[in-house]
Amino acid sequence: ASARPKAKELRTIALQVAKELAPLDYPVASAYAALITASVESLEGRAESAALKLRVAIAQFDALGMGAFLATSRIRLARLVGGAEGEGEQRLAGAWMAQEGVLYPEPFTEMMAPGFVSK
Repeated sequence: ASARPKAKELRTIALQVAKELAPLDYPVASAYAALITASVESLEGRAESAALKLRVAIAQFDALGMGAFLATSRIRLARLVGGAEGEGEQRLAGAWMAQEGVLYPEPFTEMMAPGFVSK
């Protein structure tokens, strides 16, 4: 039987990838880095920091016109923070998904923005 990496090892690898992406002179790299870091922080119980990173990712994906990543980042933020902010983000993401014909938002979100802990 092969040894499978433990969750903590995978989070460490994810953070290393984010760290390598962040300084690249390629606009989408920092957006991906923010999303990856937010996922790890969420899984490690650092919801406030994860929410800050998601807001950065949302702004960057929006500026880049990357609708799928923008919508799924909004869903992740909505579930993380709840309240009026969460409702607004969920509404925007839901509108995009409906417009694009995404029939199964849950698996789509998990594919585009894996990880995270919901409130």
